[in-house]
Amino acid sequence: MQIRHTGLLDIQRRHGVGIIGGTTDGVNAATGKEHARDMVTIELLGQLQTVDGERDVAVELTAPVSVRQVIQRQGIQLRHLLQLIREKKVLVTINKKIASDDSLVHDGDAIRLVGHDGFGGSGLGPTHS
Repeated sequence: MQIRHTGLLDIQRRHGVGIIGGTTDGVNAATGKEHARDMVTIELLGQLQTVDGERDVAVELTAPVSVRQVIQRQGIQLRHLLQLIREKKVLVTINKKIASDDSLVHDGDAIRLVGHDGFGGSGLGPTHS
């Protein structure tokens, strides 16, 4: 049995992702032809969240890209996470396996970003040098 967050289900339905985890075909508005949508999900854990306070984000892909590229393409919503990843304050996993910001993600992958400071505290603000 797989349990998902309600917010993630809403995102998946809005983007045509099947509830069981598979994708559904979308229709190209210009051509009327069906095409499959490649999707990955990002789940923010610990004290991490988007600028708008969200913890689950669904992202469409056109080809396999790195975790860093996925985050960069989200713009201001997730930009603050790049600094935390550089400072090793965020653990990156893909499909429950430890990864890095250089790891490639593919259709259906689940990225989880877990905030930590290495000492058991929250300490998640970017370091200002």
